[in-house]
Amino acid sequence: MRTDIIEAVLFEGCAPVLVVPTIAKPVFSPKTIMVAWDGSRPAARAVHAALPILALAERIEIMMVGAATDVPGEPGADLATWLARHDLKVNIEAIHNPGIDVSNALLNIASDRGVDLLVMGAYGHSRVREFLLGGATRDILATMTVPTLMLH
Repeated sequence: MRTDIIEAVLFEGCAPVLVVPTIAKPVFSPKTIMVAWDGSRPAARAVHAALPILALAERIEIMMVGAATDVPGEPGADLATWLARHDLKVNIEAIHNPGIDVSNALLNIASDRGVDLLVMGAYGHSRVREFLLGGATRDILATMTVPTLMLH
């Protein structure tokens, strides 16, 4: 039921949603933030909505996994340039073939690097496709270990 409520808020609402896992730390201090970047509209909206929080971070990681790395040019350079114009320093990393699904790759990296907040677009694919084939949004909601700011 939790996932259904979150999905309804994501699809029907117009504001970002901060989803906190049940194993969250009692104090929220977003010093290390990871942006899951795939170049989609939902991802761009999520990053824009997260700007006030990104400004508080000591470290911002732009992470592109799998298909997001197949775009022409330097992956993530456009986002890094835009964030730099807001006086934010970022690191960009692209993982072309993680060997696991995108959501697990993101959560593993977040755990390994001590990420305090994950920022990502929600449901870049249709709801039907996500329901039938699965997707990063649904998988993150089911297995999240880090607070996640999402926006559709």
